[in-house]
Amino acid sequence: TEQYPALIRYYLAATCGSKLPGLSHNLNNFVHVLNMQLTLLDSIQARKPDTLLVDQSKKIKKLSQGTQKLAHAIDIMSQRSFYLQEDIVSTSPAEFLSWLHDFWQNDLFFKHNINCHLDCASDVPTLELPAFALTFCVEQPLINAVEAYKLKDPEAKHDLEIKVSAHKKGIELQIISDTNLTLQDPWQPCQTTKSGHLGLGLPLIKFLCSRLNWIATLMEESGKTCFSLSIPENKSLF
Repeated sequence: TEQYPALIRYYLAATCGSKLPGLSHNLNNFVHVLNMQLTLLDSIQARKPDTLLVDQSKKIKKLSQGTQKLAHAIDIMSQRSFYLQEDIVSTSPAEFLSWLHDFWQNDLFFKHNINCHLDCASDVPTLELPAFALTFCVEQPLINAVEAYKLKDPEAKHDLEIKVSAHKKGIELQIISDTNLTLQDPWQPCQTTKSGHLGLGLPLIKFLCSRLNWIATLMEESGKTCFSLSIPENKSLF
């Protein structure tokens, strides 16, 4: 377990790296829109140099929208640094979920094949915690759910629910998917059915929870898998 903190950092970096192809794809789409509108404006300027800008308001608006989407995508990537902090920081569960959903748009299977439903209750408190731990404890079961859906049917649309409710003085976060558990005891180290995987995602969550006084559970019922993360106090010390 003394190597677990280094492994957690490795997993977080690997998750970010795996999104680079999708990020490149998404950014290229935004740049394509900008280039297309600029080319059209340049063409009009060459053919009709007396054309007023007001007459090109639609194209200028599309340029503005494309720029905003490009800036938002870059901002979402930049925000990952905040959610990887190991110091205690104030974290809004609603803002975290919104960021997580937007960041995962860089996973093209998630973007095109997962209908992700976010539900954050209005009475959940702001959390004081090491943000990297929250990110890790949510992303690992999310990765498992997305990979299970990909194996189940790579062409279909799948529903995934992430909901947060107030719990004691903190929160309970649940990730619910229409998937099946395939391991007898997934919390044991090196238990995996996936080739090339270490099988340490859930054991590392267990390690973090033991250090932070959090509780993580994983169960299957009626054909659904539910991962639950309970953070009973709004402040967690690592």
